[in-house]
Order: sequence, then structure tokens, then C-alpha cells
Amino acid sequence: MPSVSTTGSPRPKFVKVAVNAGRPNYLTFTYRVPAGREVVEGEVVHVPWGARTLQGVVVETMDTPGYDPDEVRPLEPPIDAAPCIPPDRLPLAAWLRDYYLAAPWDAYALFLPPGSGER
Repeated sequence: MPSVSTTGSPRPKFVKVAVNAGRPNYLTFTYRVPAGREVVEGEVVHVPWGARTLQGVVVETMDTPGYDPDEVRPLEPPIDAAPCIPPDRLPLAAWLRDYYLAAPWDAYALFLPPGSGER
């Protein structure tokens, strides 16, 4: 279960997520981390996607999104016992994505336990 922090920076934190949209999508999407929630790169999260909620993998954390922070949607509540890609595998997944021009979700999902990439 992701750790929850009660202290830290007062400004919101943002993450880029590779979303399992069910079809190849070659972009990552930015989401806001709710106050009091700690998220690490490689963690599986649920994100709002239109009217649906989809699964994704956090591929990057950042302090500012690069555009209006008020327009960024928040992550959904944490997943109990969410799988996490080991930190030493993240560079390999990024290399696979770039070298083979793969969709981000497809590259990162290779390093998740069997069955965890199902929608």
C-alpha cells in the first residue's frame, strides 16, 4: 500500500502516467497527486479518463505540470496492495518505449506481475 505522508511541500505534486486506454496511445498524461498522498515512480494507479477510471503506471514525478495546475485532474484513491515496477527496471522500460517506439503503457506493463495489467 502506498505510504501516506502528513508533512511535506504545501504545493501540489504532479505525476505523468502511462495509461492503459485499451488501444495504443503514445503519450503520457499529467495528474495531480492529492494532498497527503505519496506516489512513487513505477506505482500502478487509477486515473480519471473521460467518464471512466483506468489503470496506469506513474512514469515521472514533478513539482509543476508546465501549464495551468488548476486544469489538472487528481489521481483516484490509492489501490490496496498495488503492484510497483522495481526502480531498476524503469530505465529499461523507458528504453524499450523509445527504441521500439512502443506505447508507454505497453512498455511499462511488461514489468508488472501477470494479471495486473488487466482492465
